[in-house]
Amino acid sequence: MDARVIVLRDVNGAAVKTLDVSDLPNDNAAAPYALTVETRCDLGEWHQSDRTELAAWGPSLANASASN
Repeated sequence: MDARVIVLRDVNGAAVKTLDVSDLPNDNAAAPYALTVETRCDLGEWHQSDRTELAAWGPSLANASASN
């Protein structure tokens, strides 16, 4: 399986930080992971400000397409 990373980029498109997620088993197309951006308020609670659904990947998808 190819490596999968989430990349945080600046306004010029340069990578600022990467997070390797290639070890996550995101192979269920019916319930894929989502990337959320959250901010902690003064009360210490986390609040979601953005959400992006991630396309499924993984060995189960590769096995399913090979058998078709």
